[in-house]
Amino acid sequence: MIEAGFEYDSSVFPVRHDVYGIRNFPKDPHLYTGSDSGSFVEFPISACDFFGYELPVAGGGYFRLYPYWFSWFCLNSVNQAGRTFVFYLHPWEVDPTQPTVANINWKSKFRHYNNLDKCESRFASLLKDFNFSSMENALVEKGFLQAL
Repeated sequence: MIEAGFEYDSSVFPVRHDVYGIRNFPKDPHLYTGSDSGSFVEFPISACDFFGYELPVAGGGYFRLYPYWFSWFCLNSVNQAGRTFVFYLHPWEVDPTQPTVANINWKSKFRHYNNLDKCESRFASLLKDFNFSSMENALVEKGFLQAL
């Protein structure tokens, strides 16, 4: 990523998960320095401290799985802790009419198709309930990037 010229990234999820995530990874933006080729700011995807457990909450399947009130509660708690939450959705997550892939196991099917019909309206509520900005603006505000 450094060699490709990226200045910041948000691909690390600081959670324990069976497929991805880095447990005990810092939750706040920080400078990642490569060998000798430079550095970039890593702005981790948000997780909520839920009774001592880092609960994935930033979007995607979690946004479709949890009831909206719980997502709101968790994202608000990230903000209340003084952190800016990173939220994401994949374009397919707002398309309940997408084709169904045959011959996948129940776990993959659940993770992919659960509550697709609710995601767009939940996202509309989220956009009304919180203020959003760009990653760049958030990092400028946190002092990691200079204003352009």
